[in-house]
Amino acid sequence: MEVQLEEALDLVGHSRHNVLILIVSSTVHLAAVLDLLGFCVLVPAASCDLKLDLMEIGMLTSVPFAGYLSALPWGYYADTQGRRKAIIVSTIVGSALAIVTSFSSSFEMMLILKLIGCSFSTASITLTITYLGECTGSRHRNKYIFIMNSFNLASDFTCYALAYGILRLEFNIAIPWLSTTYRPWRLLALVMALMLALRSLMTIDHVALRVKPTFWSSVVAQTIPIFKPPLVLKTLQLFFLMSVCLSTNNVFFMWFPTMVNSFYSSMSDTQSGFCEKIISNLTNEISEDVICDDTVANNTIYSGMAFSVFFTLVNFLTSRLAKWRKIVLLSTLTISGISAVLVDIIHQPVVSMMLFIFIQLSGILTGNVASYFVDLYPTSYRWYSGRLVSAVRQKTNRIN
Repeated sequence: MEVQLEEALDLVGHSRHNVLILIVSSTVHLAAVLDLLGFCVLVPAASCDLKLDLMEIGMLTSVPFAGYLSALPWGYYADTQGRRKAIIVSTIVGSALAIVTSFSSSFEMMLILKLIGCSFSTASITLTITYLGECTGSRHRNKYIFIMNSFNLASDFTCYALAYGILRLEFNIAIPWLSTTYRPWRLLALVMALMLALRSLMTIDHVALRVKPTFWSSVVAQTIPIFKPPLVLKTLQLFFLMSVCLSTNNVFFMWFPTMVNSFYSSMSDTQSGFCEKIISNLTNEISEDVICDDTVANNTIYSGMAFSVFFTLVNFLTSRLAKWRKIVLLSTLTISGISAVLVDIIHQPVVSMMLFIFIQLSGILTGNVASYFVDLYPTSYRWYSGRLVSAVRQKTNRIN
């Protein structure tokens, strides 16, 4: 059946229908990633209203990644109920909870709502990659997955662009019955939630494979085969590569504004390494008698937008090299690895900042590695293996 399906896709050829699937899948993917990563800008802006300390800011910034803990239940649901239904449920529930989160009046409320919400919305991130790969012929598949990854990176730019337009507004509306005030950061959270809600209205036709096994028997049936010959070696390789590509990028991205601000505040120090510059500013003593300032500096937003544009363009260029994806994979990881070694050795500020950015080149390989899941696994294992990789990535992020 696998061979027949693959041949059918190639015989049908390429049409506007495939382009439409690419657009719909990519926009859903962008909105889901935006819901995941948008907190890196949102939380600092909410720090005064919610009276957040550094530890609480760190927890809120990281909690969206805990949504990947729902990998196994979503893998079961998608394989037994269909991709389309999984996308609709995950985006609708995720966006509804994101809207409620924008009205949070305390740290605890925001933490719990975001944790539950991201356990739904993150499902669409992996599902859209799998769906696009299964609906695209072998000739265009790798290129399309690379393009989708460009949308992934473009979500960073969208996040900073929205922040630039909304956080500059000045309004303070009291909401007595919620014991809170409505400020620009809440509007930013609402806009990002509505983007996910709008994407949930898009309908993707898909014929689901419907079976009725018990939950745990289905988990065993779809998980054990990828850890047995002949798939076990490929599974371990792909799990490792995906963890390397995404964990480093995600950890650095979530703390990008803080790290960049701290680095540039010590630009005049040419004797210290990159890490020393950051630590020296983050560990300075802070007076207790200060006025809380939750303003996100324009320079931080500009840096984030430039960062996102650069990686989106690089990823788009690599999509033109989809035929040589193994060479792209090896060369990019080599550049990223060398940059990681040199970033704290070279003390020249501009060069060390460029090396820090090059470390995150591994993030553009998400689509590259994801394309191997579509090529190497049978249809019944693709989504579940992708969710397992997401769980592995989450564990790696928490270790980092």
